[in-house]
Amino acid sequence: MSCRVSFLVFSDFQILDVTGPVAVFETAGRVCANGIKQTDRQYDLELVSQHGGLIKSSSGIQLQTRRWDEVEEDVLIVSGGLGTRSAIKDKALLECIRTKFKKLNSLCSVCSGSLILAASGVLDGKTATTHWSVAQLFEKYFPKVNLLPDKIYIREDSIWTSAGVTAGIDLALALVSEEWGEEIGRAVAQELVVYYHRPGGQSQFSPLLDLSMKRGRFEELVRWIRENIHLALNVEILAEQEGMSPRNFSRLFKKEMGTTPAKAVERIRIDIARANIEEGRMHFDQIANLVGYSDADHMRRSFVREIGIAPQALRQFAKLNAN
Repeated sequence: MSCRVSFLVFSDFQILDVTGPVAVFETAGRVCANGIKQTDRQYDLELVSQHGGLIKSSSGIQLQTRRWDEVEEDVLIVSGGLGTRSAIKDKALLECIRTKFKKLNSLCSVCSGSLILAASGVLDGKTATTHWSVAQLFEKYFPKVNLLPDKIYIREDSIWTSAGVTAGIDLALALVSEEWGEEIGRAVAQELVVYYHRPGGQSQFSPLLDLSMKRGRFEELVRWIRENIHLALNVEILAEQEGMSPRNFSRLFKKEMGTTPAKAVERIRIDIARANIEEGRMHFDQIANLVGYSDADHMRRSFVREIGIAPQALRQFAKLNAN
Protein backbone atom coordinates (compact mmCIF):
# COMPACT_ATOMS: atom_id res chain seq x y z
CA MET A 1 0.00 0.00 0.00
CA SER A 2 1.39 3.41 -0.91
CA CYS A 3 0.79 7.02 0.05
CA ARG A 4 0.87 9.29 -2.97
CA VAL A 5 2.59 12.61 -2.29
CA SER A 6 2.77 15.40 -4.87
CA PHE A 7 4.80 18.59 -4.72
CA LEU A 8 3.26 21.52 -6.57
CA VAL A 9 5.88 23.86 -8.02
CA PHE A 10 5.94 26.96 -10.20
CA SER A 11 8.55 29.21 -11.77
CA ASP A 12 11.09 30.49 -9.21
CA PHE A 13 10.04 28.10 -6.46
CA GLN A 14 12.42 27.50 -3.53
CA ILE A 15 14.13 24.20 -4.24
CA LEU A 16 14.71 23.28 -0.59
CA ASP A 17 10.95 23.49 0.00
CA VAL A 18 10.76 20.41 -2.22
CA THR A 19 14.05 18.55 -1.77
CA GLY A 20 13.95 18.71 2.04
CA PRO A 21 10.58 16.93 2.40
CA VAL A 22 11.42 14.60 -0.53
CA ALA A 23 14.50 13.43 1.38
CA VAL A 24 12.33 12.69 4.42
CA PHE A 25 9.81 10.58 2.49
CA GLU A 26 12.49 8.79 0.48
CA THR A 27 14.45 7.99 3.64
CA ALA A 28 11.30 6.69 5.34
CA GLY A 29 10.93 4.14 2.57
CA ARG A 30 14.54 2.99 2.94
CA VAL A 31 14.25 2.80 6.72
CA CYS A 32 11.28 0.48 6.40
CA ALA A 33 12.94 -1.58 3.67
CA ASN A 34 15.92 -2.12 5.98
CA GLY A 35 13.66 -3.75 8.54
CA ILE A 36 13.54 -1.16 11.33
CA LYS A 37 9.78 -1.56 11.19
CA GLN A 38 8.14 -4.07 8.90
CA THR A 39 5.49 -2.45 6.70
CA ASP A 40 4.35 -2.78 3.13
CA ARG A 41 3.68 0.94 2.91
CA GLN A 42 5.69 3.23 0.69
CA TYR A 43 5.60 6.81 -0.52
CA ASP A 44 5.05 7.46 -4.22
CA LEU A 45 6.47 10.90 -4.96
CA GLU A 46 5.61 13.20 -7.86
CA LEU A 47 6.46 16.77 -8.82
CA VAL A 48 3.55 18.53 -10.54
CA SER A 49 2.99 21.83 -12.31
CA GLN A 50 0.34 23.32 -14.54
CA HIS A 51 1.80 22.24 -17.89
CA GLY A 52 4.38 19.69 -16.78
CA GLY A 53 7.95 19.62 -18.07
CA LEU A 54 10.98 21.38 -16.64
CA ILE A 55 10.28 24.06 -14.03
CA LYS A 56 13.07 26.45 -13.04
CA SER A 57 13.67 27.12 -9.36
CA SER A 58 14.92 30.44 -7.98
CA SER A 59 18.42 28.90 -7.85
CA GLY A 60 18.34 28.23 -11.58
CA ILE A 61 18.13 24.44 -11.14
CA GLN A 62 15.27 22.89 -13.10
CA LEU A 63 13.14 19.94 -12.03
CA GLN A 64 11.05 17.68 -14.25
CA THR A 65 7.32 17.71 -13.46
CA ARG A 66 4.08 16.12 -14.59
CA ARG A 67 0.90 18.02 -15.37
CA TRP A 68 -1.15 18.38 -12.23
CA ASP A 69 -4.33 17.11 -13.92
CA GLU A 70 -2.55 13.82 -14.72
CA VAL A 71 -1.84 12.99 -11.08
CA GLU A 72 -4.05 11.98 -8.19
CA GLU A 73 -2.50 12.23 -4.74
CA ASP A 74 -3.26 11.63 -1.10
CA VAL A 75 -1.02 14.48 0.08
CA LEU A 76 -0.31 17.70 -1.82
CA ILE A 77 2.58 19.93 -0.68
CA VAL A 78 2.76 23.44 -2.13
CA SER A 79 6.23 24.98 -2.23
CA GLY A 80 7.07 28.62 -1.63
CA GLY A 81 9.81 30.87 -2.95
CA LEU A 82 10.33 34.08 -4.88
CA GLY A 83 7.79 32.97 -7.49
CA THR A 84 4.99 33.10 -4.92
CA ARG A 85 4.27 36.70 -5.92
CA SER A 86 3.10 35.57 -9.35
CA ALA A 87 1.63 32.28 -8.17
CA ILE A 88 -0.93 33.92 -5.86
CA LYS A 89 -2.38 35.66 -8.93
CA ASP A 90 -2.53 32.49 -11.05
CA LYS A 91 -6.22 31.62 -11.28
CA ALA A 92 -5.57 28.16 -12.73
CA LEU A 93 -3.20 27.27 -9.89
CA LEU A 94 -5.64 28.47 -7.23
CA GLU A 95 -8.51 26.53 -8.81
CA CYS A 96 -6.28 23.45 -8.93
CA ILE A 97 -5.74 23.68 -5.17
CA ARG A 98 -9.45 24.16 -4.45
CA THR A 99 -10.35 21.18 -6.63
CA LYS A 100 -7.70 18.84 -5.31
CA PHE A 101 -8.37 19.83 -1.69
CA LYS A 102 -11.75 18.08 -1.81
CA LYS A 103 -10.07 14.71 -2.43
CA LEU A 104 -6.88 15.00 -0.34
CA ASN A 105 -6.01 13.42 2.97
CA SER A 106 -3.65 16.32 3.67
CA LEU A 107 -2.93 19.67 2.03
CA CYS A 108 0.37 21.23 3.05
CA SER A 109 2.51 24.27 2.35
CA VAL A 110 6.14 25.10 2.99
CA CYS A 111 7.44 28.63 3.55
CA SER A 112 5.55 31.29 1.57
CA GLY A 113 3.52 28.55 -0.09
CA SER A 114 0.93 29.32 2.59
CA LEU A 115 0.21 32.54 0.71
CA ILE A 116 -0.95 30.42 -2.20
CA LEU A 117 -3.22 28.35 0.03
CA ALA A 118 -4.61 31.57 1.50
CA ALA A 119 -5.20 33.05 -1.95
CA SER A 120 -7.15 29.93 -2.93
CA GLY A 121 -9.49 30.44 0.03
CA VAL A 122 -8.92 27.08 1.71
CA LEU A 123 -7.37 28.76 4.77
CA ASP A 124 -10.31 31.11 5.44
CA GLY A 125 -11.30 30.85 9.09
CA LYS A 126 -8.34 28.61 9.89
CA THR A 127 -5.07 29.05 11.78
CA ALA A 128 -1.84 28.97 9.78
CA THR A 129 1.80 29.98 9.80
CA THR A 130 4.31 31.12 7.18
CA HIS A 131 7.87 32.33 6.82
CA TRP A 132 8.41 35.28 9.14
CA SER A 133 9.57 37.54 6.30
CA VAL A 134 6.16 37.47 4.54
CA ALA A 135 4.01 37.63 7.66
CA GLN A 136 3.05 41.29 7.20
CA LEU A 137 2.10 40.70 3.58
CA PHE A 138 0.03 37.70 4.61
CA GLU A 139 -1.87 39.61 7.29
CA LYS A 140 -2.49 42.52 4.92
CA TYR A 141 -4.04 40.50 2.10
CA PHE A 142 -5.59 37.55 3.94
CA PRO A 143 -7.31 38.88 7.08
CA LYS A 144 -9.70 35.91 7.17
CA VAL A 145 -6.83 33.65 8.21
CA ASN A 146 -5.65 33.52 11.82
CA LEU A 147 -1.90 33.84 11.21
CA LEU A 148 0.58 32.75 13.88
CA PRO A 149 3.85 33.81 12.25
CA ASP A 150 6.20 32.59 14.98
CA LYS A 151 5.58 28.84 14.62
CA ILE A 152 7.52 26.06 12.91
CA TYR A 153 4.39 24.37 11.59
CA ILE A 154 0.68 24.30 12.35
CA ARG A 155 -1.95 21.68 11.60
CA GLU A 156 -5.66 22.42 11.53
CA ASP A 157 -7.86 19.58 10.36
CA SER A 158 -6.28 18.28 7.14
CA ILE A 159 -4.26 21.42 6.37
CA TRP A 160 -0.64 21.79 7.42
CA THR A 161 1.32 25.04 7.00
CA SER A 162 4.98 25.52 7.88
CA ALA A 163 7.63 28.19 8.09
CA GLY A 164 10.55 28.34 5.68
CA VAL A 165 12.64 26.67 4.51
CA THR A 166 14.01 23.83 6.61
CA ALA A 167 10.67 23.77 8.45
CA GLY A 168 9.45 21.70 5.51
CA ILE A 169 11.61 18.90 6.90
CA ASP A 170 9.90 19.24 10.29
CA LEU A 171 6.51 19.10 8.61
CA ALA A 172 7.45 16.02 6.56
CA LEU A 173 8.78 14.25 9.67
CA ALA A 174 5.49 14.97 11.42
CA LEU A 175 3.57 13.50 8.48
CA VAL A 176 5.76 10.38 8.47
CA SER A 177 5.33 9.94 12.23
CA GLU A 178 1.57 10.26 11.95
CA GLU A 179 1.43 7.79 9.06
CA TRP A 180 3.96 5.18 10.24
CA GLY A 181 4.61 5.96 13.90
CA GLU A 182 7.23 7.81 15.89
CA GLU A 183 9.75 4.97 15.69
CA ILE A 184 10.05 5.51 11.96
CA GLY A 185 10.07 9.29 12.36
CA ARG A 186 12.99 9.08 14.80
CA ALA A 187 14.89 6.70 12.53
CA VAL A 188 14.43 9.04 9.55
CA ALA A 189 15.62 12.04 11.58
CA GLN A 190 18.69 10.07 12.66
CA GLU A 191 19.47 9.14 9.06
CA LEU A 192 19.17 12.77 7.96
CA VAL A 193 21.09 14.06 11.01
CA VAL A 194 18.30 16.45 12.03
CA TYR A 195 16.42 16.86 15.29
CA TYR A 196 13.38 14.70 15.92
CA HIS A 197 11.51 16.77 16.08
CA ARG A 198 11.15 20.46 16.75
CA PRO A 199 7.68 20.95 18.28
CA GLY A 200 5.26 22.53 15.84
CA GLY A 201 4.65 25.41 18.21
CA GLN A 202 8.33 26.22 18.63
CA SER A 203 9.45 29.70 17.69
CA GLN A 204 11.04 30.12 14.26
CA PHE A 205 13.78 32.05 16.02
CA SER A 206 14.33 29.64 18.92
CA PRO A 207 18.01 29.00 18.10
CA LEU A 208 18.65 32.74 18.16
CA LEU A 209 18.55 34.59 21.44
CA ASP A 210 16.74 37.92 21.40
CA LEU A 211 19.44 39.77 23.28
CA SER A 212 17.53 43.03 23.34
CA MET A 213 15.15 41.48 25.89
CA LYS A 214 17.94 40.52 28.31
CA ARG A 215 18.53 42.59 31.42
CA GLY A 216 21.26 42.26 34.03
CA ARG A 217 25.01 42.37 34.33
CA PHE A 218 25.75 42.41 30.58
CA GLU A 219 23.01 44.78 29.43
CA GLU A 220 25.45 47.65 28.89
CA LEU A 221 27.90 45.34 27.12
CA VAL A 222 25.21 44.28 24.65
CA ARG A 223 24.51 47.93 23.94
CA TRP A 224 28.27 48.57 23.48
CA ILE A 225 28.50 45.62 21.06
CA ARG A 226 25.70 47.08 18.93
CA GLU A 227 27.46 50.44 18.83
CA ASN A 228 30.79 48.83 17.86
CA ILE A 229 29.57 45.94 15.73
CA HIS A 230 31.90 46.92 12.87
CA LEU A 231 34.90 45.80 14.96
CA ALA A 232 36.37 42.30 15.23
CA LEU A 233 34.75 41.57 18.57
CA ASN A 234 36.48 38.50 19.94
CA VAL A 235 36.24 37.18 23.49
CA GLU A 236 39.41 38.97 24.57
CA ILE A 237 38.07 42.38 23.51
CA LEU A 238 34.71 41.79 25.19
CA ALA A 239 36.35 40.52 28.37
CA GLU A 240 38.61 43.57 28.49
CA GLN A 241 35.58 45.81 28.11
CA GLU A 242 34.13 44.16 31.23
CA GLY A 243 37.43 44.13 33.11
CA MET A 244 37.45 40.35 33.38
CA SER A 245 39.62 37.46 32.26
CA PRO A 246 38.45 35.84 29.01
CA ARG A 247 37.77 32.52 30.70
CA ASN A 248 35.72 33.95 33.56
CA PHE A 249 33.90 36.31 31.22
CA SER A 250 32.89 33.52 28.83
CA ARG A 251 31.62 31.37 31.68
CA LEU A 252 29.52 34.12 33.29
CA PHE A 253 28.23 35.47 29.97
CA LYS A 254 26.93 32.07 28.86
CA LYS A 255 25.38 31.43 32.27
CA GLU A 256 23.45 34.72 32.28
CA MET A 257 22.73 35.21 28.58
CA GLY A 258 22.15 31.60 27.58
CA THR A 259 24.59 31.72 24.68
CA THR A 260 28.28 32.18 24.02
CA PRO A 261 29.82 35.64 23.42
CA ALA A 262 30.61 34.67 19.85
CA LYS A 263 27.00 33.63 19.14
CA ALA A 264 25.73 36.82 20.77
CA VAL A 265 27.91 38.94 18.50
CA GLU A 266 26.74 37.00 15.45
CA ARG A 267 23.10 37.46 16.49
CA ILE A 268 23.59 41.21 16.77
CA ARG A 269 25.41 41.35 13.42
CA ILE A 270 22.47 39.55 11.79
CA ASP A 271 19.89 41.84 13.41
CA ILE A 272 21.61 45.01 12.25
CA ALA A 273 22.45 43.64 8.82
CA ARG A 274 18.87 42.44 8.30
CA ALA A 275 17.45 45.91 8.88
CA ASN A 276 19.80 47.36 6.27
CA ILE A 277 19.15 44.54 3.82
CA GLU A 278 15.39 45.03 4.04
CA GLU A 279 15.76 48.79 3.67
CA GLY A 280 17.41 48.15 0.31
CA ARG A 281 19.66 51.22 0.06
CA MET A 282 23.09 49.68 0.56
CA HIS A 283 25.03 47.05 -1.39
CA PHE A 284 25.67 43.76 0.39
CA ASP A 285 29.42 44.44 0.61
CA GLN A 286 28.72 47.76 2.31
CA ILE A 287 26.37 46.13 4.80
CA ALA A 288 28.87 43.35 5.52
CA ASN A 289 31.56 45.93 6.25
CA LEU A 290 29.15 47.97 8.39
CA VAL A 291 28.41 45.07 10.73
CA GLY A 292 31.87 43.51 10.90
CA TYR A 293 31.81 40.65 8.40
CA SER A 294 34.94 40.17 6.32
CA ASP A 295 32.91 40.23 3.11
CA ALA A 296 29.41 39.66 1.69
CA ASP A 297 29.99 35.92 1.28
CA HIS A 298 30.83 35.57 4.97
CA MET A 299 27.61 37.43 5.78
CA ARG A 300 25.62 35.17 3.45
CA ARG A 301 26.95 32.01 5.12
CA SER A 302 26.09 33.40 8.54
CA PHE A 303 22.51 34.21 7.46
CA VAL A 304 21.94 30.79 5.90
CA ARG A 305 23.36 29.00 8.93
CA GLU A 306 21.47 30.97 11.58
CA ILE A 307 18.11 31.92 10.03
CA GLY A 308 17.93 29.73 6.94
CA ILE A 309 17.68 32.45 4.30
CA ALA A 310 20.31 34.27 2.24
CA PRO A 311 20.52 38.08 2.23
CA GLN A 312 19.57 38.21 -1.47
CA ALA A 313 16.36 36.28 -0.85
CA LEU A 314 15.62 38.38 2.24
CA ARG A 315 15.82 41.56 0.15
CA GLN A 316 13.50 40.05 -2.44
CA PHE A 317 10.97 39.18 0.25
CA ALA A 318 11.23 42.73 1.63
CA LYS A 319 10.40 44.11 -1.83
CA LEU A 320 7.47 41.73 -2.02
CA ASN A 321 6.15 42.99 1.31
CA ALA A 322 6.56 46.61 0.22
CA ASN A 323 4.22 46.01 -2.71
